Amino acid sequence: NEHGDKMKGVLDMNNNHISNVPEPLADNDAVNRIYLQQTLEAMLGKTKDEFKDRLTLEFNQLKKLYMIS
Repeated sequence: NEHGDKMKGVLDMNNNHISNVPEPLADNDAVNRIYLQQTLEAMLGKTKDEFKDRLTLEFNQLKKLYMIS
């Protein structure tokens, strides 16, 4: 059935994507990447490139701290 079904157990997507996820309406709704990115940018005032640069900097600092090559 396409409407209102429930499932039990694990859903293995077998490396397939879930697409066309709308913006969430309820607290338990899934979010899509665009919605999440826009929400984080609005909250933190950062762009995707600024996030990436910051994460790269943090990662490199951790590598030096723990002497990981």
